[in-house]
Amino acid sequence: DWLVRKKSIETAAILYDRTATYPRLLDRYFAAAFRRLGGVVTRRLGFVPGKVTLLPPSVLKADAVYVAATSIDDALPIIRSLH
Repeated sequence: DWLVRKKSIETAAILYDRTATYPRLLDRYFAAAFRRLGGVVTRRLGFVPGKVTLLPPSVLKADAVYVAATSIDDALPIIRSLH
């Protein structure tokens, strides 16, 4: 809600830990909520913590990137690769 209404974000990419249940649920929840508010999900990409994930250009072109992981340690390499 905040991304769409306050920040005028129109597109988002979702990166989620595909090895754990909770991040997979967050992926689905965020995608549904974002679309319901009129946003477009440009890419949904699962990653495996501890493995190098090459991010496709479609992720980098999104207005926002949502990262769903079970811990900051799992999310940090993905976040760093976005810079």
